[in-house]
Amino acid sequence: MDAYRQDNPRRGAGRRATGRAVSASLLATSLATSVALGVAWSAGAGTPGSPGLVMAGATTTTTTTTPSPTATTTTTTPTPTPTPTPTPTPTPTPTPAPVPPPTPVPNPSTAGSDLTVVQANVESPQSVEGFQADARSVFAQSPDLITWNEVAFRQDVFLAPPGYAMWRTPGQYTGPTPVAWRTDRWTPIAQGTWMISDKRGIPPRKTTELGRRNANWVTLQGIDGRVLSLVSVHIAPNIEGWADLRRPSVKRLTELVGQLDDSGPVVVGGDFNMFHLGSGYPKDLFDAAGMVPTYDILGTRFPTYDKGGAIIDYLFVAGGQLTADVHYPVELNSDHDALVAGMSWTADAPNTVSRVATNPVGTRAEQRAVAKAVNQAVADAAKGEHVWLGTAKFDYPLIQRSLSRAADRGVKVHVVTRSPRLTEAEVKLQKSFVGNRGSWLKKCGTKCTTKWREKGRPTTALVVTSASGTPRLRMDVNRYLRESIVTRPTEATVSTGYTALTEGKAFFAKYF
Repeated sequence: MDAYRQDNPRRGAGRRATGRAVSASLLATSLATSVALGVAWSAGAGTPGSPGLVMAGATTTTTTTTPSPTATTTTTTPTPTPTPTPTPTPTPTPTPAPVPPPTPVPNPSTAGSDLTVVQANVESPQSVEGFQADARSVFAQSPDLITWNEVAFRQDVFLAPPGYAMWRTPGQYTGPTPVAWRTDRWTPIAQGTWMISDKRGIPPRKTTELGRRNANWVTLQGIDGRVLSLVSVHIAPNIEGWADLRRPSVKRLTELVGQLDDSGPVVVGGDFNMFHLGSGYPKDLFDAAGMVPTYDILGTRFPTYDKGGAIIDYLFVAGGQLTADVHYPVELNSDHDALVAGMSWTADAPNTVSRVATNPVGTRAEQRAVAKAVNQAVADAAKGEHVWLGTAKFDYPLIQRSLSRAADRGVKVHVVTRSPRLTEAEVKLQKSFVGNRGSWLKKCGTKCTTKWREKGRPTTALVVTSASGTPRLRMDVNRYLRESIVTRPTEATVSTGYTALTEGKAFFAKYF
């Protein structure tokens, strides 16, 4: 638009004057507005008597203008804007350091035990995938022996994969409790299925005959000659409105254990459907049968059943020779945990024990069989080894000379005699040790003799140990070492097993 064209040269001086007046008026207005709100405008353009803006092409008329009175300017002090109170910046709450998840406590190891045994109730109704995962969890424990529950219709290949064998009588009421074992360590020599309870009929609100129960069992011989039996059982639960079958079932089980323990120790695993030491727990029956659960052996226990945290799964040991070292649960998809136990032998294997006996009326070799065995044990001792001999009385010249020769070749010979007075052979032996450092003969004394007898130690004991003290042979003789071992029936037991050697070394612990 060109309404504000004030720089045309053809306009007269009056136009320039008028433009200057307008400019001054606008300047004054601008200044007054900038100083304070409400200041009067000193020259009002477009009002009567004031110079106005001339539109282009309009006729200009010169007039005399009487100045307007000067307006009184009132200075208004603006109200100061209050300084806003600063909003305090909140102090941020320190973010706590993340708490690391607890480190899972590993299960105790059965690596130091002779056997690993697993009891596993893998819950019949669960899915195939859940069952197979549970089976893998069981075999992840590297078990030697397994007792299964609730697997009547599960495939054998999952219960006894390659490297394992299994026994059960197939069927709905005979097949749920198989036993399994490692084939590289054990060979079955007998097996069977034993009726535990046979109450027919389906209990109220149930779908199967829960009163029909059977135990499967196997007797095994190990590669070391040991024999044990393994029993798998699942006792019927106490059902409302139904007879309580638990006590009579345990009585039937103890009858089976009583037959099997004639061959060696018995391991029983199973879901007993009774709380450990609870009101339905027949401790008197277990005690009478010599069945001791791992909970009692080790003095610790833990829940094995997810519903209510009950302790109803067990591993029992009966018949001696075997004890529990450690036990722990393993979580399964089943509503039961697997129960794992490490067990160790308390007696040596048969193949580590041999016996020698004399025949006083037999040939000369038969009469001297025990004397020869003692002499041979001494003669086989190498330089630096130790021969320990404890006897009630030592008076046999043949063995005295054998011990003297051993000391001469560098064997450390130690003789402890319980003779009230040294015999002629003992005196000669003591003299032969002079100059042979490390060999000696000592009298046991009254206290020593009493202790030896009270602990049921053999009449004569001979132990051969390495230079560092590790025993490698033990021989027990049921007579004094004198001429009577030839003229009277005498027996010597030779042991090389760990248990017998450890015990034999303890006979002489005072002198180590």
